[in-house]
Amino acid sequence: MNISRLLLAVFLSLSLPLVSFAEGEKELFPPIPTKKLVIGATVIVLVVSRFDRGIRADIFNWQNADESKDMRRLGDKAQIAGPVLGTAFLLQGLAFDNRKSVDTGVLSYEAFVVSGLTCFAIKALLGRERPVETSDSDRFRPFRSDSSFPSGHTTVAFAAATVFSEQYPHWYVIAPSYGVASAVGFSRMYANKHWMSDVVAGAFLGTTAAHLLRRHRKRSATSAWRLEPNLDGVQLVRRF
Repeated sequence: MNISRLLLAVFLSLSLPLVSFAEGEKELFPPIPTKKLVIGATVIVLVVSRFDRGIRADIFNWQNADESKDMRRLGDKAQIAGPVLGTAFLLQGLAFDNRKSVDTGVLSYEAFVVSGLTCFAIKALLGRERPVETSDSDRFRPFRSDSSFPSGHTTVAFAAATVFSEQYPHWYVIAPSYGVASAVGFSRMYANKHWMSDVVAGAFLGTTAAHLLRRHRKRSATSAWRLEPNLDGVQLVRRF
């Protein structure tokens, strides 16, 4: 069990160094080039995948415990925290003319959709069998949508955590955001729906997708034309 706990501790700390938290113009962490990010994430996922069966064997005996059932329910509910909280930010921003709140709400929707669709495409392409279906973590049946790699719950949870953490880069936002996202990923292993590497890959995918979307949105904010939501709907605005 010691190696499982060690790997889980590593997993919990994976996402934070990958994100460029910005407060104003000050970068709290330097951004990592996308190419290096993808290569690094791929290597880590491949290494973790070698421990998939051992991790599953360790967790398997816990799966009928009351704590594990609570964890699974948490994972199912918390995966939609991004758009739910995003709606609150959007409504608050529109009501009080708070541009940052509006941007946070819109980003939460974009991150949920883009990361979710990307995850679905990868699932369909690779078709990895879930641990509930097989004890062999290396079994793949391409072109099936209900597959294991990567974890969709984990992907959208980390996408939301990244949006809120980058928009409000304070420890009291970052810690609970990534803590809940990690709990969602862990819950999917408890449910025997995903291998450890599925969850790690989902964490990387969600974090990266949200970070790149936010970076793109910051760039587009300087363009002359922009679509902006308001209480009356959406309007096309030109900045001078």
